[in-house]
Amino acid sequence: MTIEYWLLLTQSYKFRADYVSYQFWSSVITVPGTYSAEVVIEEETAEITVTVAGEAKEGVKVYVFNEDGTYLGIYGVTDDQGKVSFDLPVGLSFKFRADHMASQYWSDTTVIGSGGTTHVSVDTGGGVLTVTVQKDPENPINGINVYLFSASGTYLGYFDTTDGSGQVSFTVSQGDYKVRADYLSGQFWSDSIAVNDDASLTLTIPHQDVVITVQGDYDGNIEPREGLNVYLFTPSGTYLGISQGTDTQGRVVFNLPEKDYKVRADYLTQQYWSGIFNWTDETITIDEGMAEVTVTNMGLALEGINVYVFNSTGTYLGLYDLTGSEGNVSFRLPQGDYNFRADYMANQYWSGISTIIGHVENPVNISTGGGSFTLTVNKGEEDPLVGVSCYLFSESGTYLGENGVTNDEGDVDFNLADGTYKIRADYLSGQFWSDVFVWQDVDVDIDHGIVDVHVTFNGEDVADAPVYLFTASGSYLGRYEKTGSTFDRCQLFSHKTSIGRGIKK
Repeated sequence: MTIEYWLLLTQSYKFRADYVSYQFWSSVITVPGTYSAEVVIEEETAEITVTVAGEAKEGVKVYVFNEDGTYLGIYGVTDDQGKVSFDLPVGLSFKFRADHMASQYWSDTTVIGSGGTTHVSVDTGGGVLTVTVQKDPENPINGINVYLFSASGTYLGYFDTTDGSGQVSFTVSQGDYKVRADYLSGQFWSDSIAVNDDASLTLTIPHQDVVITVQGDYDGNIEPREGLNVYLFTPSGTYLGISQGTDTQGRVVFNLPEKDYKVRADYLTQQYWSGIFNWTDETITIDEGMAEVTVTNMGLALEGINVYVFNSTGTYLGLYDLTGSEGNVSFRLPQGDYNFRADYMANQYWSGISTIIGHVENPVNISTGGGSFTLTVNKGEEDPLVGVSCYLFSESGTYLGENGVTNDEGDVDFNLADGTYKIRADYLSGQFWSDVFVWQDVDVDIDHGIVDVHVTFNGEDVADAPVYLFTASGSYLGRYEKTGSTFDRCQLFSHKTSIGRGIKK
């Protein structure tokens, strides 16, 4: 670096440069005569190695001071070999400070030598600090985060997760430390420990069993609720990722530290909360009522009908039962809103939203509606078909288990619920279907035609010869006539004649 000065003639001068807190002089010059001067600062490299627990440590900040302890505004960070270098004036004294884990570690005062690198060590001492987190000596706690702090409470940026033995390890410099374990929403602190070499620290978090009981109460009749999921939460409502199912006594057991918690039991899509507890047993009591469901058709009780329970939004709750001889079935349920469905004749009939009040019987009615239905089967307007078997089906073709045979007037009766149906008449080996109807008048059309049968022998008609009617495959249809009479037979796609009429009564 070159600097220019205006100087008086016939005077002697010298110059001083101040650098890294030291003073460096030029030789004396006389003006006029010499018009330049040099201040020469000879430098060499100082290489500082930082070790922690005897091993080189990367990423440590190292600061440069003069021998009096004045910081010179120079620092660097150790590389992967724990080293950092500075170019400093030869023959002068310096010392170096490494800052690690909230503590400061100093080198000895070092004079920078000439002719090569000056090597300086900063040993922070220390060792491996092994931390064990446990409920008790027989029950380590694994899978939780442990954080390293200085004894004064400064977080040092180091954490790890406990292994199957409940342990984590930190390589630390000499100093005083403490740890914090975060577990089930709580923060648990160790005492401080002085580490001069390898050291061990145990953090014990005492636990106690807490029994949670879930029960239903119907007018003082208490029943345990088995198989319900119970979830553990913080008092503020944060789920802690722990749940259990209740046993036959409606109980679960959580082994917990001495902290505040609450639990939630889920039952039939509803949620039931405990109060906040701390090492005390809790009971969740669910107020229940009795749903007395009655299923009727035309005002008459229907026995043997499946009834299913849903919540108010239409979610099936996995509960069903069959109606008894009086058409009723009972469900004990938590108070709330429900919907009940009865399945009858391949149709579904709903109660509508029903509010179940706790501790009382709540009547719920499901009416399938409907009424008496008469089907008349005729060849024509005035010619009934007698003895024809008729079968009741759903709209989709499911047989509903109801059938009858036409009487002398060609009539057959069915008791129907509100719904959509069709009927099949089996006649002379044929199956003839009504239109789909919604419990209303219905026609069933069976086309007929006249067939003349002639029996001859040697070219002569044979009178009074019995002639029997069969299907094309050879099945006898129970009909015969003697010659001289006519057969009626089913003839599809011929002219139609009305043979059926449904009548509401």
